[in-house]
Amino acid sequence: MSLDSWQWRSPVPQGNPLDGVAFGSGVFVAVSRAGTIMRSADTTNWSINDLSTGLSAVRFLNNCFVAVGNYGSIFTSPDAVNWGEQVSGTSHALLDAAYGNGKFVAVGQCDAIAVSPDGADAYIVYNAFTTEFQEVTTSPRGLVGVVLHADVNPDTGVPGTFTEIHRGVEGDPRGSSSNNIVLEFLGDYVYADATDDFGVAVWNDVRDAATCEAVDEWRAEVQEEGPPLDATDRPAIQQECNPTFGNSDIWAWSGPD
Repeated sequence: MSLDSWQWRSPVPQGNPLDGVAFGSGVFVAVSRAGTIMRSADTTNWSINDLSTGLSAVRFLNNCFVAVGNYGSIFTSPDAVNWGEQVSGTSHALLDAAYGNGKFVAVGQCDAIAVSPDGADAYIVYNAFTTEFQEVTTSPRGLVGVVLHADVNPDTGVPGTFTEIHRGVEGDPRGSSSNNIVLEFLGDYVYADATDDFGVAVWNDVRDAATCEAVDEWRAEVQEEGPPLDATDRPAIQQECNPTFGNSDIWAWSGPD
């Protein structure tokens, strides 16, 4: 027996968690965040492709399969065998896709859309940085949650111009933190819902989070030194930081259209 070559044995046909499934043109397709694409005509016998890019959803739209995922990835295929990568214009993870009125639409992290049951109103909530991208951790940055609304044309289903109906209080995302302190942590807690009379939205909020100079400086050192992480000189949070460092929250809004 040789250990130079490994083959997947169980579960069959592969063991990565599946995150999306679609059916079209007589074919079932499933995708995973590991980059796996599975294809079957009978749900019993499956063939596997590996795109080496994590995928979060797949849809059969306008007679073709559309898969979206990490780093703004969009892949399309007429048969789920031959896949071509498209240019999305974003490096943010994409979570789903749709098609209507001659246009493809993809949505990602840090935003969400809701349509009222009667189809007359559309709401969008998103997190946005109010400052330009910067490669340092020592300069203030702004993060805010915003809610938009648009009336939807009842005949075409096309939304009109979106207008801002709520803007949260700006905060500095440097005041948020993951468990290991290295990274800011905001999560993907951005959602929207709607009735025929009002909308509701939630978003990540850092208005009550204080920054910590010691953490800002340590994060900069970690990025400069690169992996592996040496946490021996990590700041003592309780001694060196404001008590509200890491106090990121989920804020909500609701109101009439």
